[in-house]
Amino acid sequence: MANMFLCFALGFLYMFTANAALPKSHYGKEFYIGMIAGRTWTPDFQIDIASKEKGNMYLDIPHLNIHRNQSLSKGDTTLTVSNALIRGGTFIENRGIYLSADVPVAVYVTWKAVSYVTDTYLALPLSSLGTRYTVASYDPFNVTDGNNRITIVRLDCQDVHQLSSQTDISNIAIWSDKPVATISGTSCAFVPHDVGNCDMLLEQIIPVSSAWDTMFIVPPIFPKLGYLVKVFSANNAKYCLKTVSTTLCNQS
Repeated sequence: MANMFLCFALGFLYMFTANAALPKSHYGKEFYIGMIAGRTWTPDFQIDIASKEKGNMYLDIPHLNIHRNQSLSKGDTTLTVSNALIRGGTFIENRGIYLSADVPVAVYVTWKAVSYVTDTYLALPLSSLGTRYTVASYDPFNVTDGNNRITIVRLDCQDVHQLSSQTDISNIAIWSDKPVATISGTSCAFVPHDVGNCDMLLEQIIPVSSAWDTMFIVPPIFPKLGYLVKVFSANNAKYCLKTVSTTLCNQS
């Protein structure tokens, strides 16, 4: 498979329930989950469910013919999902995962090929999803020039629209008429650009409407030798980056 950057958007019909009225948080009772394909490896992936109390959960993966109820432990419950759910390239298929619980839980999704090539993203519950996103990502290995595009698709419940590109598609805007989950990733990244093991980078994007703000604290990233900060703005705006000794301002 070619060196590809993959943007993965998981769409579903939003049903207004009591869970949808929960405060926006990473804790919730309903989740829509997906996984993008790596360039070199396609391992099974792991879902960890953290709960403060015992409960019950329901897992629905139509593509794998999985529709099951099971108990939920206090602490961590781990699920392994077959790599048969993962597909490379650009497509629209029913490859989404629906997970629900009768108690509030936090959900973490981990892709691990080998011990030194792995990544985890925090899944956002249905109550924290939105209808407008700006994609953030990292340059893929062997990046090439890309083209602007406008794509309109219809997604049914648990359908996945996966967009694959050989460019960094940061700043692509996603709009929908119902809340969707959006997962961005780079299937083969060297971090820094001249060092790496074809790393997978994954993140569930937070919606513009509910989570964007005007002030952030950016902690240093180990080994603190310098790091990349990307600033996104939904509108034209002035922004400033400040340290204890320096202030740098610019216009977005």
